[in-house]
Amino acid sequence: MSKGIRIPVQKRSIEKRKKIIDTATKIFNDKGYLNTTTAEIAKEAGLATGSVYAYFKDKKDIFVEVLKLYSNSIYNNTIKI
Repeated sequence: MSKGIRIPVQKRSIEKRKKIIDTATKIFNDKGYLNTTTAEIAKEAGLATGSVYAYFKDKKDIFVEVLKLYSNSIYNNTIKI
């Protein structure tokens, strides 16, 4: 039986999840989604690959979070205008 995805509650966990998303955003922008691996995201974020899988199911799950943040940013900026 596998463990579920961790929902961060403590400050350190929230920061770790944010670091994964921020790092993935940078790498996706530089190399593209298909040319990026989860291991690469983990290494660049200074984490073990297993730590990434504690917060996300897979690379697609990370990408969806990146898209959510990006779309929210666009929406919020549009509302301000």
